[in-house]
Amino acid sequence: MNPEFVPPCVSVCVSAYNHEEFIRPCLESLLSQETDFRFEILVGDDASTDATPFVVEELARKHPGRLRLIRQSQNSGGIQNYLDLHGAARGDFVAHVDGDDYALPGKLQAQVDVLRRRPELSLAAHLMRVHGSDKIMRGLDSPVEGGLEDLVKHGNYLVNSSIMYRRAFWEAPATPLMVFDYTVILKLASHGPVFLDKRVFGVYRIHSNSYFRAFERLAWLEQAKHLALEIARERGASAHAVLRQQLASRCYFALRHFLAQDLPGFQERIHLARGEWPHASGAHRLMSLTRRWPGLLATVFRLRSLLYAKDPRKLT
Repeated sequence: MNPEFVPPCVSVCVSAYNHEEFIRPCLESLLSQETDFRFEILVGDDASTDATPFVVEELARKHPGRLRLIRQSQNSGGIQNYLDLHGAARGDFVAHVDGDDYALPGKLQAQVDVLRRRPELSLAAHLMRVHGSDKIMRGLDSPVEGGLEDLVKHGNYLVNSSIMYRRAFWEAPATPLMVFDYTVILKLASHGPVFLDKRVFGVYRIHSNSYFRAFERLAWLEQAKHLALEIARERGASAHAVLRQQLASRCYFALRHFLAQDLPGFQERIHLARGEWPHASGAHRLMSLTRRWPGLLATVFRLRSLLYAKDPRKLT
């Protein structure tokens, strides 16, 4: 590193893949932030096949020294992109923004102010609304100041594009499954309290290319969430709270499999072992007891259909 180089106060990491439609407003919302400190913007492009990197390069020429592009040679699915991006951050504080989201005025200054004022905090976050509506993404009823136990008990109530953390607490994930916002946030929260500003300083976009919308990514997401909670247990979260959240997560994924007409997947996940019953919700217990019913009903309807095909009068 150049001995004359002075690190910025904040590194803003922007992850992007085929975000041609969104990357310009995202970056312009960051470049226009008014602050009393220096900040850099790092854009990690996961080998986009559209014009995303060219838009970034154009803005980098207009704003020399403020914007840097890190390009992957091949598409990594976001994992290596995330690691390289956050590993390249040089600021005392690191913010993350997905390339299809954008910031609102005052975001960076507000987060740095609270992290400077409260050295015990591990990270700061804020509310985000959904683009095109007044809906708040999550966290509206969550604690202003929470910690590891709250993030286990209530699930991840922080939006990834809203967090700013202390770079000193960054830990490079050991496995690809650990490159998941919930895992990263839980690991950061093990170092100290987290602050959630109840003001809206960002906008979240929901669109057809959103990463976790596809059913084929469901198994990865399920494993990643389970691992995140195991890490929380290792970092000091209560075993009871972790198990309750793991069962709630399993119930959620069981319903996703049911809606996708994957009956074996539903039945496998909704089943409760004897030791799990005291920690499960009432709804989960009921579904565990009746998990065979959808299959039985499907069998009955198939038999009725076969019978009807032979003699329609038998169904009257």
